[in-house]
Amino acid sequence: MQITAIMEHKTSKRIIVGSVESPPTRELLQQLDRDYPDYQLIDAYPAKGSILQSIQHQEDSFSRWAAAYGLPADCLGKLVNTSDGIFRITGIEPKNRKYKVKCIRISDGHMFKSTPESIKLSIDTHGYIQEQNNDSNQ
Repeated sequence: MQITAIMEHKTSKRIIVGSVESPPTRELLQQLDRDYPDYQLIDAYPAKGSILQSIQHQEDSFSRWAAAYGLPADCLGKLVNTSDGIFRITGIEPKNRKYKVKCIRISDGHMFKSTPESIKLSIDTHGYIQEQNNDSNQ
């Protein structure tokens, strides 16, 4: 099975996408962490077609489902402030009964799922959080 892994650079926020022929195991994800220590894994999922088609499909799917759950279509990849910390919205799982929004907590990189209502409340209350650019040109 072919797996697409989306990783983000920890400081520059540059995204890289890779594809491997392997089942999605914990060992594979740990190997990605060892091979790319400056990057954090955002998502990994079975690839269908080319990598770019997979990314475009994910963005299109997110926009379609976000509207259905009352979320802004442009919130994919944005930072939101919740009572549990600052999270990056990474996707939607429409088949999940309650926790449909996939997020990553910025402080430790752990993946979480949340309800659309919780994310919508955070966006309505606090708006999006502006990303800090860690590059200094001094």
